[in-house]
Order: sequence, then C-alpha cells, then structure tokens
Amino acid sequence: MVQRVLTQQQPLSELRRQPGRRKDDAEEVFWGTSVVDQAEIELPGEDSGPPVRQTMAVRYLIVHSSQLARQQTRTLVRRISEEAEQLSQSLVKLEQRRFACQADALGEAAALGRRPAPEPARP
Repeated sequence: MVQRVLTQQQPLSELRRQPGRRKDDAEEVFWGTSVVDQAEIELPGEDSGPPVRQTMAVRYLIVHSSQLARQQTRTLVRRISEEAEQLSQSLVKLEQRRFACQADALGEAAALGRRPAPEPARP
C-alpha cells in the first residue's frame, strides 16, 4: 500500500511539527496522506455463527517522519563506512599476498568483490 502511494507520487501534506526530543535535536516534521482502499474484513458472525468476510472501504493514514528518515540515513552511512573499512582491510591483506600466477590473483580479487585494474596493452 505504502509503496503504491509513493510510486504514484501523491503529495504528502505536512501534518505536524514538534521540537526534537532533546535540546540539540532538530525539529521533527511529520508528513502524510489519507488513502481509501478496498479491503476484505472479517466480521463476527451473528449469534456465535461463523465469521463473515466482507469487502469494505478502509481509510489508511500514511505518515512520513523526518526523525525516522534521519535515523535511517545515519544507519545507512554507518553500514557503508563499516563495509568500506572491511573492504579496505581485505584489500591491504590481498596486496601483501604473493600469487603463483595472474589467474590466482584475479580470482582472489574477484572474490573480494573488486575488479582489478585493466592490464596495460602489450607492445
């Protein structure tokens, strides 16, 4: 549902602004939109009978939080930094190794997820 709304690029209205939780935190902004969609609802049956399924219009409120977006961005930046550090350490270890032939070196480099620089043209 959320992905469908976002891909349709419906504009999100500003719902609320509030100060950050701590003094140094940025102001939190919440944007959202209301969407009505058909959903199958299970209602209790009459006189303890079996439940009744019925399709009804249901209103959803989709909300985007600026604070959550910042938190997700910080997490993504942290993960990228950690992965870059791991790759850097692996590359240093790989550069220190001696290989019997070029094919072995290229195989190890490919396994690391890096492509070696292209070979210089031979005269």
